[in-house]
Amino acid sequence: MIHKSLFWLFALVLFLPCGSVGAQASAPASSGAAPGEYLVVFPPSSFVLAFQEGARDVALKALVSTQKEYLRDQYQLEVVTVYDAIGRTNGKGMYHVRSSKGATSEEESRKLLERMGKDSNLESVSPNRQEGLAEPKGAVKKP
Repeated sequence: MIHKSLFWLFALVLFLPCGSVGAQASAPASSGAAPGEYLVVFPPSSFVLAFQEGARDVALKALVSTQKEYLRDQYQLEVVTVYDAIGRTNGKGMYHVRSSKGATSEEESRKLLERMGKDSNLESVSPNRQEGLAEPKGAVKKP
C-alpha cells in the first residue's frame, strides 16, 4: 500500500517541472551520432533528493520506472542505459535511449529530436555521439 502511494506521489512530482520550459535539443544527429540514439535528461527531482541513503534508492527506482514508461509511451523509445548514479547524486534522470524509427530514417530522427526538444518534462536531449579513444600523440606501440 505504501509503495503504491509512494509511486503515485512520485509520478505527480515528476511532472511538475523544476525550472525549464522545454528541453534543450542539441545539434542534428548527423555529426558523428549513432543513428536513432539519444541522451535524455529529466529535470532534478526534489522528491528523490528529499531522502537519504536506502530510502533515496527506493525513490530513485520509482523515478526511473516512471520516466522509462514516459519515454516509451510518449516517444516509443527503448531505454538502453540508465545512469542511476547521476540520479542518486543530483536527482536528475539520465538515459541513453534508442528509437527504431529514428535509426532507419534521418528525417524521423530529426523530427523526434525536435519534438523531444519542445517537451517541458525534459531538461535536455541530444544525439548520442559515438566517439572512440584516440591514441595519445607520441605513443609507442609495443610489438
